[in-house]
Amino acid sequence: MNGMNALHLIKDLNVKSIDHMTHIDNLDSIIKNGLLPHNNPYKQIGINGPDICKRKIKVEPIHNRDIEQYVPLYFNSRNEMLLRNQRLYGDDIVVLAFEPGILLEEDVVFTNGDSCSSDTMYSNEMGDLVQMDWRKIWSRNWFNKYDERAIKFSMMAEVLIYKKVEMEKLMTIYCSSNRIKAQIESSCSLGETEVIVLDRMFFQRPQIKTVESCRVEEKQAFAELA
Repeated sequence: MNGMNALHLIKDLNVKSIDHMTHIDNLDSIIKNGLLPHNNPYKQIGINGPDICKRKIKVEPIHNRDIEQYVPLYFNSRNEMLLRNQRLYGDDIVVLAFEPGILLEEDVVFTNGDSCSSDTMYSNEMGDLVQMDWRKIWSRNWFNKYDERAIKFSMMAEVLIYKKVEMEKLMTIYCSSNRIKAQIESSCSLGETEVIVLDRMFFQRPQIKTVESCRVEEKQAFAELA
């Protein structure tokens, strides 16, 4: 598929951005060094729990590389991972929205769901995007007793970018409070990047939980996906 047709397909699928969630304490180093895989030396606070990281240490089947060598992004960042991180860190979680055209870069791999699942499809062929269940991917929640597992899985569909995402591709930083917006604008050199408080990007007032209670939930969720 040529680049122009691929861009039309991305638009038809309603992909307006490719998103990455992070803790605000990581934002300054991301702006300065680019968006890097989770195991980079600049990270201040890792929001992937140890159980998640352990499950993600595997090789993707397209280029036969460890997934840990990729930067993980989402089509729909309002997913179970965002809820988990908001419960742990509250409004310190921000979402970086990148140009959807990064899907066309070299060494990009995308999935149809959670990369921790044994059923996940990996591809680097743009035509395979149409085979994904976009109705489920764009769901606002997974609270459906008949289809909860499938919706939760699809909402976690990922875009994996090898080694680094350059900051000139960053369009917008979304946050859930004016406090965080002011902190970002006062401490980071953003250039043309806009910072927006957007409630619908986040879960509203999620119950704050401990790290241990989140780990228990993660283990249960991973058992369901395996």
